[in-house]
Amino acid sequence: MKIAKNNIQFFMVNLKKDVERRNKTTHRLSDVGISLQVLPGFDCLDSNFDFSVYQSLYCDFWGDKDQFKPGAFGCYLSHARYWRFMLSAGVEFAFIIEDDVVPKLDASFDFDVNSFPSDFDFITFNEAPYRWFKKLGELEKNESQAGKKYYSLSDVLVNLIKYGCFEKKVPALGTYGYLVSRRGAVKLLDILEKQKICMGVDYAMLFNSLSESEIEQLKGIKNIGKLDKLDFFLNHVSRLRRFQRLNAYICTSNYLVSVDYNFPTSLNHNHFISNDVFL
Repeated sequence: MKIAKNNIQFFMVNLKKDVERRNKTTHRLSDVGISLQVLPGFDCLDSNFDFSVYQSLYCDFWGDKDQFKPGAFGCYLSHARYWRFMLSAGVEFAFIIEDDVVPKLDASFDFDVNSFPSDFDFITFNEAPYRWFKKLGELEKNESQAGKKYYSLSDVLVNLIKYGCFEKKVPALGTYGYLVSRRGAVKLLDILEKQKICMGVDYAMLFNSLSESEIEQLKGIKNIGKLDKLDFFLNHVSRLRRFQRLNAYICTSNYLVSVDYNFPTSLNHNHFISNDVFL
């Protein structure tokens, strides 16, 4: 398969100990013409991990507890490592996957960068937001969506919440398949520095794709705070960011990667530990 020669580099988030996952996913992507680069991820579930080094990135709120999720913390750090690498290595576009993905059989990674939205910071190519887009199309029966290859992520999220599609919580965006621009990497690292880590990296990317007016719209919805403490996260994002928003899009022509649920992750995002480790 011919890969577009437009400074797009492909990276995989993977823990050094997860050799089997790395080899299996590398082989899968090689079958569709993708050569992956791998930088070692952060294993915050390792008993020898030194949290004190990253104390400056810890936010003292994570779900009204004096605890936090080390798996999600390490995942965020791992993605940030690639954003930093983009800037230091002069990478213009990075396609980042996680090590539990399966490429679709008909997936084409032969990108035409001229078709990308000119202002994009990141574009999702994974299954979850694509499903959101399809759901919104069913609800709105909106013919204006037809033929659009990239659709605003924030438009989809805000409208699905208005339709009451997320009754208890906003589902995770998923960071297992997205394209980020160099400009997007700068913004994402600024968000990390200003807001610290008090949520998963995919939620930070999702909520920061909302404009101030969209955040205000969501705050006005009755019982919005019941959506997994969404009101807190929206206030946190609104208060502590320098950029107006991330320009985020969903690839609507199809998704390229999905999660292999038969290959469980090593990073348990539901596991909490005491924040005393930062002291």
